[in-house]
Amino acid sequence: MKAIQAPLYLHELVKRVYIMAMDGGEKEAVRASILVAHLHDVGYLPRHVLKYGLYRMLEAADDLMLDVPHAPSLAARFCLEAVKNGCVEKDFMETAPEKVKDILDTGKVCSLERTPS
Repeated sequence: MKAIQAPLYLHELVKRVYIMAMDGGEKEAVRASILVAHLHDVGYLPRHVLKYGLYRMLEAADDLMLDVPHAPSLAARFCLEAVKNGCVEKDFMETAPEKVKDILDTGKVCSLERTPS
């Protein structure tokens, strides 16, 4: 993966992984979180790239509600999981832009379980 010649677009990879997982159910959501955490752990996705990718995914959550009604809740869950895994800072939620904070505040959010099959 280090051979990708477009490092400026890695945040879009993060966004797409999460958005694709939203349509796939609980198992896909867990797998997406594990994949992103692994890519961060091995140094492929720096923290600032992950953070920007999460912001971009959150900004798209409203539009995704047409196809995935629970998109804002899933998006917030992905953010919580990224914080839990140490991929982004613990104050990620507090330092998010206002539009993103509004999405994070919508609906109840619970943590993903790490039991992919």
